[in-house]
Formats: sequence, structure tokens, C-alpha cells
Amino acid sequence: MALTAVSCRPVQNDTVGEEISGPKFKFLIFREDCFEKLTQGGFTEGDCVGMTISKILGYLIILGSMTVKLPQILSIMNAKNGDGILASMFYAENILLMMNGLYAIHIGSPFSVYGENFIILIQNIIILLLLWTYQKDISLLTKILVTVFEASLFTVMYLDIVGEQGWLVLMNSQLLIVSYSRIPQIMHSFRQGSTGKLSIITFCMNAAGNCARLFTMMKEANDILLMMTAFASFIFNFTILVQIIILGDKGTKTEQVTSAPPKKLASKPSSRGKKKID
Repeated sequence: MALTAVSCRPVQNDTVGEEISGPKFKFLIFREDCFEKLTQGGFTEGDCVGMTISKILGYLIILGSMTVKLPQILSIMNAKNGDGILASMFYAENILLMMNGLYAIHIGSPFSVYGENFIILIQNIIILLLLWTYQKDISLLTKILVTVFEASLFTVMYLDIVGEQGWLVLMNSQLLIVSYSRIPQIMHSFRQGSTGKLSIITFCMNAAGNCARLFTMMKEANDILLMMTAFASFIFNFTILVQIIILGDKGTKTEQVTSAPPKKLASKPSSRGKKKID
């Protein structure tokens, strides 16, 4: 998976306890009433099937998130460059991952709902360190500003001093952040005629994860904005996936021009060394 979202509704202090307790589950995936129906032969009644599938998908998303960015990391390390990859894509994605994970903690959601956000965040940090190492056009000032801003934002949200209205504004900005994280990369690849070192495996897993998360949201979160965000994430990731398949790593247009071998000028026969034949 990649870009995910959790419920953006503000939770007041008197409801946090209710949010934390919620429905109880047997073996992590069966809601208690559904488990009773399973033992009594009425499991297909109500929403038990859909809810159980949703919980299973949630855990699969977390398991998949542990390796989702690994192909991208290996691609950059093997090539020893980050050609065709915009670092800004990961700046924005990191903000979204922090918002989702820390807001889920704020409302008392279980780890199965938000765990993948922090797992992917760690992998994104590794990717950024690699890009900062190999992409010499990223200035030291940019690296410092990004680090200070994102670390400060994480601290403010982790200490939960944002306030309910602040959380509402942040979570409602998800669609804009998702768009900013992907559209510039899509346009950059289109202009260059190449997707550089973007990993096809990573974006395939991203798109599949978005589909799975969209299903879980439809079952567990009645929030149109969140479903729109998840759907937009799928569209963007699928678009990049198609670009990787069609364009591939052809190098940038500038590289193609500079790497083209110079044309050899046809040499004219010299008349100086020519022997005169009588």
C-alpha cells in the first residue's frame, strides 16, 4: 500500500474511551458477535463476512507495507542514482503518513488501522537519504528546511497540541497533499519521456494497497472525503505504474542528447601523400 487515510472526524474527550474500546474481536479478525454466529452456523448473516474480510485486509496491508518500498530502495542503491525521481513526492507523502498515523493514535484506533503509516514512513526516510546522497542538485538548505519542518510537525502532532479544529483542518487537507505528492512526478516523467529509477514493483503494491484500503474504508469508515482520497491515491499510483510500463527507464531527454555519440565527419582523401603515377 502507500497513501492511506483514517477517519478525520474530531473526537471529543468524552468519546475517546468509547473509540478506544470499540467492538471486541476474537483472534484479531472475528468480531465477538460474528464469532458466535460462526460457531452457530449463521456467519453469513449481517455484515460479518465483509467485516472479517476487512480486518484480514487491514493486517495484510501492514504486512505488505514492510516491503512495499524495498524494491524502490534497492533500485536506487543498485543504480547509485535517483534519476527521474522527485524528492518532493516523498516530502509530501511523509506528511500524509505522519498525519494518518498520529491522528489514529489521537482517536485511540488499534495498531492494525494505522501501523503501516509508520512502517512506510521509515522506508521513505531511507529513500530520501539515498536521493539526497545521489542527487547533487538538492541543496543543503533544502535538506535542512525539510528536516526541521517535518520533524517539528511530527512533534506537534505527537504531543497532541494541535487541537480538534487543527486536526480537522489537517485531515481535510489530505486530498491536496496526495495530489501534490503524485501529480508533479507524473508530469515530470511525461516531460522527460522516462520514469527513471521508479520501481514498478513498489507502485504495483501501492495501487493494490489502495484498492484494499478503499474496501476497508467502505466497510469501517463512512467518510466520503476519505474514500475520495483513497480513490485518488489509487488513480495516481496506477497512472505512475502505467508510465513505468510504457516509458520505462530511458533516461532523461537531456541525458539522451548528451550521451548520443558525435557524428564522424567523412574524411577527404589527402592529395599530399598521393603518388603521381606516370
